[in-house]
Amino acid sequence: MGAAVVAGGSFLAGCGGGDKGESGQQTASKTTEAADPCTHTTGLTEADLQMRKSLKYVAASTEEGKNCANCKFFQADQFGEKCGGCQLLKGPVHPEGNCTSWFAMDKG
Repeated sequence: MGAAVVAGGSFLAGCGGGDKGESGQQTASKTTEAADPCTHTTGLTEADLQMRKSLKYVAASTEEGKNCANCKFFQADQFGEKCGGCQLLKGPVHPEGNCTSWFAMDKG
């Protein structure tokens, strides 16, 4: 976990970076992105954000063996080196995340 926090800056570069206010100071979204670099959802519509909520997407799976990286719908590296995409959700997803539509990746 410590390595993820230390490497947060490089995650941000791959997933869109943070916002700065008029004074050039970092905004609260930068803090959130440091904890989960794949939360950059700027540009998504309210419907897109609602879909993320309705599928209960979380950045860290609580179900052993079920995470975005081993899901059939995951699209690796779609949002930079550290953030993938999903065929069901718009915007970046964390490889260690999960949602209610998780489906085992084909082994073939």
